[in-house]
Amino acid sequence: MDMTAVFAAQKKRIQNIFSWKRGRIVTAAVLVVLLCALTVGLMLNPVGEKQEEQTEEKLRFLNTYANAYCDRNGDVVAGLYIDEKTALESVLLMEKVGGTYTFGLSSPWPDEFHYVLTEEPGEGGTDGDRAEIWYYVWMSDPHVTVWKEKLRFTETADGYRVTDSDIRFLDSIASRTDFDEAYLIAGEYRFTDYEERGFLEDIQVQTEYDRENGGVDRNAAYRSPDTAAVWIFNLTGGNAETISTDADGHATVRYIFGDGSSVVIPLYNATCHNTAEISKDADGGTGTAEDVWFPDLEAWKDYNYYIM
Repeated sequence: MDMTAVFAAQKKRIQNIFSWKRGRIVTAAVLVVLLCALTVGLMLNPVGEKQEEQTEEKLRFLNTYANAYCDRNGDVVAGLYIDEKTALESVLLMEKVGGTYTFGLSSPWPDEFHYVLTEEPGEGGTDGDRAEIWYYVWMSDPHVTVWKEKLRFTETADGYRVTDSDIRFLDSIASRTDFDEAYLIAGEYRFTDYEERGFLEDIQVQTEYDRENGGVDRNAAYRSPDTAAVWIFNLTGGNAETISTDADGHATVRYIFGDGSSVVIPLYNATCHNTAEISKDADGGTGTAEDVWFPDLEAWKDYNYYIM
């Protein structure tokens, strides 16, 4: 048997991209299944229908889990664990009150996600398959941080169930390693689209209110590329420098972390690229917000752009 062809066919079978909508946002669930050791069964049937169906079932399970987590549906999330004890010990803030599972009663809380699935060798592997889920977490103001959950799950008579999970808060990025852990997913930098999520309109309305009422500009961090990069990407312990700007409202910022590592971040002036007036306030007034710098997600997709 031509093992090169078998390997190529297996690789082709297990690489897929799936998308789901949450409201008006497309939530991309990115599947990268790391290639397993080829067992005798896989050699005989490298692209068999059974393996494909199992992978799809795992994806559906992860999608159900991540959506339920974002929706704060404690009953669904708890039901996707191997048992109640594991769920209560593993899920952040989960409690059982009167027969109902609850968790996450206020902001910040996830609203969008990406995930990576790793299938273990054989039928689910000795310890079960693994997955990593990156949640984009909304604050009460226009700002997002990242939570990263690692979990193991296995097949049971009732379907796939989580056997172990752990979540980390990636809200203080102090090195290039931290930066890549939070934002580099399956070989591509990914982040939430601030303009698509309506953050520009929120900032504009708040800006007009602050102007009219003589208040402090609560969105001052968005007014220049360097301060915006630090605030949006939760960078700490280093220094930011705007290294280029152009007349079309694009800029690049270099951030040097305390350990000497660095990253280059592309941004664009969302106010310049959006000509719509801000929403009318209670008095019918309108105005134009100050500069608002957001991540340039098109440039953001180019991994080589960030290599220093």
